[in-house]
Amino acid sequence: GTYLAEAAVVFHLLEVKDAPPGSRTRYVCQHQVLPEVVKITRVLNPEAFAKKTSYLKVECQEIEDLDPDDDLSVEEEQLRDELLQLAMLGRSIGSPPLRRYEYMSDSLGRCVLVDHGAMFPEGTINLANAGRGANGFWELANLWQGYCDRRAVALRQQHDRQLQRLRAEGRDAGGAARELREALEEELQDHWSRNADSMQALLQMDRHSDRLALLLQLLQQESRRLRALKALAQSTGLEAQA
Repeated sequence: GTYLAEAAVVFHLLEVKDAPPGSRTRYVCQHQVLPEVVKITRVLNPEAFAKKTSYLKVECQEIEDLDPDDDLSVEEEQLRDELLQLAMLGRSIGSPPLRRYEYMSDSLGRCVLVDHGAMFPEGTINLANAGRGANGFWELANLWQGYCDRRAVALRQQHDRQLQRLRAEGRDAGGAARELREALEEELQDHWSRNADSMQALLQMDRHSDRLALLLQLLQQESRRLRALKALAQSTGLEAQA
């Protein structure tokens, strides 16, 4: 079933326009994400959640840290360093093998050139810090989120290359291509689910120390995964996997 998250960021709507004729979307919106994270305390129109006839109306309160006076400078520096090391490790082995520029369809079905961006802009990491607030910890969390998004793109691109090889070998008909598609869908679903759960856990935490510890754990897990991929690629001579 569908569950309503307990905590969320706040989107402040700045402008709403009707979408252009032929668009797949109804509105074109410009919004700003506010730095506060809030906890939903009461839903005023719960029937709308099931009927989906209107937006939910809720009462909420800002989540405030329970450890505002704790000195966590060592843990904050450790997190920033781990993120920088992960960026360097990924670049050294070329994983995920992301094709940065790619032609895709926009909301109107037009072919456009999309820039997926760099996996990790190291200059941004060097300038960032893991302190409290939107320009500290949440900036690093946003970099991690961007990395996860680009890894999903890399997984899809990897699938496309594998499918092209099957076609070149005349094996794209029947079970082989279907199994490849099913494996990609399963891997993507697992990737998105784990990433969404971890980001939601970060939002709901009311201790800066807990947020630092969880994001550090996620980065360390990814570093271990990349090192294993590096060893596999070196032993087989194959492309590093996404």
